[in-house]
Amino acid sequence: MIGLYIHVPFCIEKCPYCNFYSFRAHQKQKDAYFSAILAEIRKRGGEKRANTLYFGGGTPTLLESDKINKIIKYATYYFGLGCDDEITIEANPKTLSQKKLFELKKAGVNRLSIGAQSGSSAELKALGRKHNLRDVENAVRIAKSEGFENISVDIIIGAPGQTVETMFETLEFVEKLDIDHCSLYQLKIEPETPFGQNPPSNLASEDDVATIYLAAIERLKKMGIRQYEISNFSKKFKQSKHNLKYWTREEYIGFGPSAHSFLDGKRFFHEPNFEKYINDVMYVRHEEVLNENFEWLMLGLRLARGVGLLDLKRKGFWDKVFEAKAKKLQDVGYAKLCGGRFFLTPRGMLVQNAILLNLCDNIH
Repeated sequence: MIGLYIHVPFCIEKCPYCNFYSFRAHQKQKDAYFSAILAEIRKRGGEKRANTLYFGGGTPTLLESDKINKIIKYATYYFGLGCDDEITIEANPKTLSQKKLFELKKAGVNRLSIGAQSGSSAELKALGRKHNLRDVENAVRIAKSEGFENISVDIIIGAPGQTVETMFETLEFVEKLDIDHCSLYQLKIEPETPFGQNPPSNLASEDDVATIYLAAIERLKKMGIRQYEISNFSKKFKQSKHNLKYWTREEYIGFGPSAHSFLDGKRFFHEPNFEKYINDVMYVRHEEVLNENFEWLMLGLRLARGVGLLDLKRKGFWDKVFEAKAKKLQDVGYAKLCGGRFFLTPRGMLVQNAILLNLCDNIH
């Protein structure tokens, strides 16, 4: 079964580090976007059954609740989405009032991904975030009161001024929230963003970020929140079913400007252009396809469980050269060969690209 992704490109205000396609919108743009999304769902629906729906952005919760409700109904009708399937929505904590959360739950949303970003007030200010810690606490508390049992928070690694100590402060904040899933995303400085044009002076070095990342993994493990993918951690059985589709090469369809899809062995995407999408929801560009086996290995090694040795052999990777490289990676603590599987350690995940290039230097 496939996954459905809805990209909602609207934000309260653009954060200085953000490189996602998003902007402040007026009501006419929201209405036009809503009509276009429904049109694309109608045109692409009918053949595939979906079991996950993910609203990303941007800030999807800026959409009116009746619009979100209608989109879910369309997804249910045209893709057979069931009432027990995973429906996630990303949210800025400032947008999650009691009324909004009640309406989202009633519409069928059963998983929240809240952009907390940090448990340090100083880091939130440095990141240009407009919410505070109380906003996050209130959002989680109200969400639980409305019956949400699957809640995730996003945390940024490498925020200006961040140290291991402030990361522990953030994770103590997360622990008090008593949620089931946490995503740790490394801050990337993109050239076209305000941070790219004028980087903060107190950004952590690569070595510092690596130290913070490894320390965070150990701290989360003590909290019962274990790593299952490079950036994602959860309690038992609380992994994001939708995001796992990306790493296991399952099919998904992306709706909205800048959304990407993987369907029938092909990758395609909408350009990050609002007007072009509104005018032609079926217009897409096709991506260059990587070597299929290389892509399988690249995505598989993002997962904590890695890849099976039998699959490596079946796909033609496992020869004497590959085996020798894998054992050397194990010797230096970057990977493990265990239980019939090959997987990277957290240290290895930090240099995954270099490891892949080394393992597959003859594959293009």
